[in-house]
Amino acid sequence: KDTNPAEYSTKSDTMAWYHMNEGNPSPPTYPGEYAAMDSTLAWYHFSEGTDTTTIDVGGVISDTGTLNGATWTTGLYGSGLSFNGTNGRVTVPDSADLNPQTGLTVEAWVNPSVQKPNNYVITKVTTDGSDYSYGLKLENTYTPGNSEIGGWIRDPAGNIYFAYGGSVPLNTWTHIAMTYQVDPTGPSHINLYRN
Repeated sequence: KDTNPAEYSTKSDTMAWYHMNEGNPSPPTYPGEYAAMDSTLAWYHFSEGTDTTTIDVGGVISDTGTLNGATWTTGLYGSGLSFNGTNGRVTVPDSADLNPQTGLTVEAWVNPSVQKPNNYVITKVTTDGSDYSYGLKLENTYTPGNSEIGGWIRDPAGNIYFAYGGSVPLNTWTHIAMTYQVDPTGPSHINLYRN
C-alpha cells in the first residue's frame, strides 16, 4: 500500500476533470483540447460514470485513481464526480513524476455547491507524508455566494509560496488553474487563472 498518495479532492463540489503537467507552465487547457501534451503527468476526465476508479487518460504516470466518498453524477461534459463534503477524494499512488522540480500547471473544472474554508480541489502530499507539496483550493473569504481561488507550492528547499485571487461563484461550472515556475535568477511565481 502506498503511504504517500496524491490526493485529488474537492470536499463538497463536483469536478469534471483534472489535468497536470510539468516543466514550463503551459496556458490552461479548455474543453475540446483532449490531446495530452508531452509534459502531461496526469489527466483524469472523470468520465467513466460507474465503478470506484478513474483512469489517467493521457499522463505519463498512467495510474488509476480510487474514489473515496465520491459518487458519479452529471459533469460539465458527460460524467463528473460529486464529493461528500467531509473526506471525499480521488487517491492516486505516489510517483516521482508527481514531484516536479522546475514548474507545474494544475487545473480543474469545479462546480462548488457550498462555501467553506479550505475547500481543497487538488492536493499532493510531501514524499514523507507530513505535509502538502502543492495544491489548489477554494476559500470562503470572498463575498457570499463566491469562493476565492488559492494555490500553494513547497519548493525543493522547503519554502512555501502562496497565491490567492479570483472568485468562483456557487453552482456554476468554473475552470480554475495554477501555474508555478522556478526562476533560479529571481523570485518564483504562482499564477492563478479562472475561465
